[in-house]
Amino acid sequence: FRYSSFFGPIHPMSHSTGAGSMDRGPLAVAFIGDAYVDLQTSTLQSLPLWGQDRTVDSIQVLPGGAACNSARHFASVCVSDIGACNYGTPSICCVIGDDTLGALMYSHLSSTTAQLDVNGVLQPKGIPQSVCMVLTGATDRAFISSNSSNEQLTAKHISEKQIFTGHDHVHIAGYFSCEGLQSDTFFHLVAQAKQQRPMLTISLDTQYDASHTWKGKDGCLLNLIALCDVFLPNEDEAKGIAGTTESVAAALDWLMAAAPQTLVVIKCGGDGVCAGLGGIKWTMKTRKLAAAELVDTNGAGDAFNCGFLYECIAGLHALRKSCAGTSWHHDPAFSDLVVRSLQSGCAAGTWCVQQHGACSNLMKVENLAPSQTTG
Repeated sequence: FRYSSFFGPIHPMSHSTGAGSMDRGPLAVAFIGDAYVDLQTSTLQSLPLWGQDRTVDSIQVLPGGAACNSARHFASVCVSDIGACNYGTPSICCVIGDDTLGALMYSHLSSTTAQLDVNGVLQPKGIPQSVCMVLTGATDRAFISSNSSNEQLTAKHISEKQIFTGHDHVHIAGYFSCEGLQSDTFFHLVAQAKQQRPMLTISLDTQYDASHTWKGKDGCLLNLIALCDVFLPNEDEAKGIAGTTESVAAALDWLMAAAPQTLVVIKCGGDGVCAGLGGIKWTMKTRKLAAAELVDTNGAGDAFNCGFLYECIAGLHALRKSCAGTSWHHDPAFSDLVVRSLQSGCAAGTWCVQQHGACSNLMKVENLAPSQTTG
């Protein structure tokens, strides 16, 4: 979400698993994907050339990764939404390193503040923690990443942890950072889950493809997008996948045609968001921030995903259940749900860019109020 305008051995936290919770209480939500330790600079005025140096006021060590950022924010919103939350304890499925930075990452994931189920966190012997160097500019950011532990996440681990059989919604994030998610095996795992559990909903945010191929290692990405209920790229990712250098509108049209049953939501930073499904399109503008309000753009897209999904998942499940398999996305209530979800996502993203770090401060339900949008 590019605006111009999250020691020692693992002890799983309690969480129910099984066939999902559609008919037995709160919805079960899981997050699959990347887990980084971010080494984040304070504002950098310009990038150094080879052989040069630049100084910044500080470099912080922070929890990061698209999946972990969204999961920790989502869990925090659940805790703060007293008496009104539709969700049980969210789960996180990722791989962390067997080193000091991995222990630091686990301490954030297992924090009682976030209240995440960490039963799906794997810590293989001898694998270093994935690290992302975040170079923070005045209005944007750049990254240098090592995916050492992220690359260890496999379809086998996800299947063993019953992520798709034990949850009502699964959010896949950091696809391009996790080589195991780009496999034909993972695609078939998702396809089988959707076939066996028609009420299961899935969302996807690929993040940036450093290889610039935009297809995934086994070329499964477009087929995976078409299986998802919601696809959440930013504008650069949408254009890369669509293979266009034209407008965001052109990328949206291409993605809607390629995945006609998927709600495509493209995050456009300070310009807001656009979305489309089945010939219907939505746009939402965010409140323009003053220069003094804009603190740090890192993680704003992950915050948007949290806000959007927190509003959307429960509404989508209720709507699909009430429509009993008919064309639920043609129901006027669906359009209202999309608008509310976009408002919630934009509010979350706007709140995030006014904080230091992707999720060093965790979101509360009051941060999802739609006062940050202009319609």
